[in-house]
Amino acid sequence: FLMAQYRAIFKNAYFKGLTSAVLLTAGLAAGAAQAETVTLPIPGTTAITSGHSGNSIIVDGEALFTGTTSTPAQATSVTITNGSTLAPAHKGGDVLAVANTIRLDGGTLDLTSSWLQGQATFEGEDDDGFTAKLIDNGNSTINLQNSLLQVASATLSEGTTVTIGGVVEGAENGATKGWNAASSALNVRASGSEAGPSSILINGANITIDDDGLMTVSQNSNVTGDTKSTFTMNAGTITLTGSALARRGDSSDTAYDITTDKDRDGNNIGAAIVSTNSAVANFNGGQIVVADGDVGQVHGANMNLKGTTFENAGIMQIGGRLTVSGSNTSDKGVITMTAGAINNSGILHLGSALGNDGETFVNDESTITAKGGTITNSSDGEIHVHSTLKMTGADIDNEGNLIVENGAQFVLDEQKDNKTVDGVLTVGGTVQVDGRIDVAHGTLDLSTATSVTSQGGSTSSVSSPSGSIILGS
Repeated sequence: FLMAQYRAIFKNAYFKGLTSAVLLTAGLAAGAAQAETVTLPIPGTTAITSGHSGNSIIVDGEALFTGTTSTPAQATSVTITNGSTLAPAHKGGDVLAVANTIRLDGGTLDLTSSWLQGQATFEGEDDDGFTAKLIDNGNSTINLQNSLLQVASATLSEGTTVTIGGVVEGAENGATKGWNAASSALNVRASGSEAGPSSILINGANITIDDDGLMTVSQNSNVTGDTKSTFTMNAGTITLTGSALARRGDSSDTAYDITTDKDRDGNNIGAAIVSTNSAVANFNGGQIVVADGDVGQVHGANMNLKGTTFENAGIMQIGGRLTVSGSNTSDKGVITMTAGAINNSGILHLGSALGNDGETFVNDESTITAKGGTITNSSDGEIHVHSTLKMTGADIDNEGNLIVENGAQFVLDEQKDNKTVDGVLTVGGTVQVDGRIDVAHGTLDLSTATSVTSQGGSTSSVSSPSGSIILGS
């Protein structure tokens, strides 16, 4: 039904070959408009249609919307009251355009197999962004499966449940299973260049990025200087339950098979959170979870890990660039960890991107600086360092396997307030060096490691230019 439009959206500069998304960029907010208030449902009228273009809609009960890309349902604003539901009239193809505000006061916005665009008139793929704000006041439900929700900014509050992606059974009008997984998006991008950046704020909501989901924060090129688009997570839980990353990315534009696209080890690739183009992602609290058997990724051009706990029992990547089919969806990462924890009992890739083949992990040229907090790797865990990991004050508790991949650097540079200190970093478990370990300052104690091996060759080295390395007997 909306496949041509979906294909166009997911083939832009940031998202070619990607799947479900939460997208955030910057620009101009909408001005207020005068509107007559209409409460639905009322006798004889249960649905928002094109005839409501000048109305402010209050949903008090169960209401529908019905429209097409050429004749969308329209409203100035929509408020969904506690216990009420707004949904498409059909299971495929309904379109709603809202100019100013979509507000949830404990209600349900179920957009299964539909499209809600946050501006006065529907314009299909709109690179200039949107005008309506999504304001959630908590204890609400938002379902985005085979659907698009496009707004200028979004606030998701405590008690709210958001589901993005996943397969919808029985979708109408040719919405195949492959496209169900590849077409779900909360797309947050403000219109214009004068009002500054957009933001997405998570204050306690529980978000599931399901099969093939992608949450993305992107800086609009029209916003310059220190004003940045931001993704901020203060509390709540984001659960990444992905099973594959992207469509095949070839010219045929065919949906991939989510059961067969794998990485080099035969594992599925997974859901992702991405901040791009100098946008800032602040992980202040809450937790990011990848369970056993699931796959997830967190990538960012500028990421600050200030208190969020990352729990991985499946396969997780944390790094800069997310590369799909030869296109970078984010710049090389500058990632700083000052608090919080990374707890790994599965397979964790740090500073990695997918290669152009969509299968292998490669160095993404990121720098991850761990100034505080704790990185824990259990006895069953594997941590693969693909780019540069600088330990400058954080603790690492390794009982599993720590692998410094070819071309990567594990750097110990113990500092405090920009002054060198005689810190000691103790690393147990097994340590495999295919790249480099450099002890710039401080002491790297490997005496408790069960084994330390080097693959040799010109790119593999262990050195201590201004520090010390302690090895076991």
